[in-house]
Amino acid sequence: MSLHVTLRPITPPDHHRVRWLLQQVTGITLRAADDYAGFSRLLLRNPGLSVFACDGETRIGCILAGQDGRRGYLYHLAVLKGYRRQGVGHLLVKHCIREFQQQGIDKVHVDVRVDNPEGAAFWEHVGGILRVDLLRYSLPISENANA
Repeated sequence: MSLHVTLRPITPPDHHRVRWLLQQVTGITLRAADDYAGFSRLLLRNPGLSVFACDGETRIGCILAGQDGRRGYLYHLAVLKGYRRQGVGHLLVKHCIREFQQQGIDKVHVDVRVDNPEGAAFWEHVGGILRVDLLRYSLPISENANA
């Protein structure tokens, strides 16, 4: 298959398309923060970071990303099954890394569920370093904040 991938910014009205893509990937968990309001806040606070990968007009992947002024965060990465292992995921990650670098961010974090070995293998393949020196704790501050 000859693939010509272009990147297109994700906007708040794309919420349903992004959710659909994310639901196609095993190992991604959507939570209350992934609702339309949370999604829109992420995009508005971090313009240009979250993008679709497109093959023509077909959205074949996406990445959601943001930063807090010190660190970058990759929240969700999805590539449709028939388009995997062709560099689409790596292209999406490289886009975010370039954007983070331009914004002065020098480290990026990504969380991978322990029951997602395919996701862990991908992040190791693109140069991710597994941290074994820390634990992550969540402090829910509202009823809608599930772990």
